[in-house]
Amino acid sequence: MNIIPTFSGYGWLLVPVGLFLGLLGYRVYRVSLLLIGVLAGLVLGSWVGSRTGNNQLYLVLGLVIGAILGLVSYFLARFSFFIPGMVGGFVLSSFIIEQGGLDLKANGEIILMLTTSLVTGMLTVLLYRTLVILFTSIVGSFLIYQTTIHYFPRNADNWSWILYVILLLVFVIVQMIGRRHHSDPV
Repeated sequence: MNIIPTFSGYGWLLVPVGLFLGLLGYRVYRVSLLLIGVLAGLVLGSWVGSRTGNNQLYLVLGLVIGAILGLVSYFLARFSFFIPGMVGGFVLSSFIIEQGGLDLKANGEIILMLTTSLVTGMLTVLLYRTLVILFTSIVGSFLIYQTTIHYFPRNADNWSWILYVILLLVFVIVQMIGRRHHSDPV
């Protein structure tokens, strides 16, 4: 998904935002959540605007949805870890049941799904520091990727991804080092 058309001429702004999230995402996590919420809202608004054909709608709707998402995640930081963890556990247990061919009765499937969801939800709350670093590094790298990938030659798909993986690793290492010298952002 290319989010650059969302910013129509201002896509270059994603590079400093990506650098901010990648290098300082853990240190200023609540601000990072707010930025990510606004960007997610703009992408959602762009999607709705492209479906309706109304260009002004996507900007206004994106800003409103982004502000709501950003503020909710800003004030409910710990809760914002638990819900995706539960959803991930639900998806994981569904995948295991389907791919493993487990023949559980309906009650057994529900119990397995709920247990897996609660365990993964609690794990995300317990491991949130590492998840913050990984999440902000991934989002920062993705924003830089979206902004800069079109500057590479056409056949660069074979090797250009390596640069973004290296950038992701640099972001993770910098934030891990910064985590030792900084108090808990949440």
